[in-house]
Amino acid sequence: IKDLVKQDKLQLFLNAGDHSHMKTAFVEVLNKCGLDYDTVTTTQGVYDFQEALLKGKEPAKAITLFAFEEYFPAVATTDLLGRVADVLTCKPSELGFFPPTQVSAAT
Repeated sequence: IKDLVKQDKLQLFLNAGDHSHMKTAFVEVLNKCGLDYDTVTTTQGVYDFQEALLKGKEPAKAITLFAFEEYFPAVATTDLLGRVADVLTCKPSELGFFPPTQVSAAT
């Protein structure tokens, strides 16, 4: 994956949510691999990121890390990124926030 990211052939949106240990783990791996990234830390930042992609703009960097101190933006990010990501993975409990029709349409 590292080579694809460095060649601008793959973009990653990493959502650490409100889990500081996940943010730390992502940052450690990204730094170890020498991969540059942007960080989004607010709900407004997520909305702005989504809106830019919906308008056809590309992210400033191939990797965007989403990390929050509060619960709501962490959960909302999964919903917002679902509209602009080709592949979105998350832990199964996050799918509990989506109506069954949305989950079916996404799979």
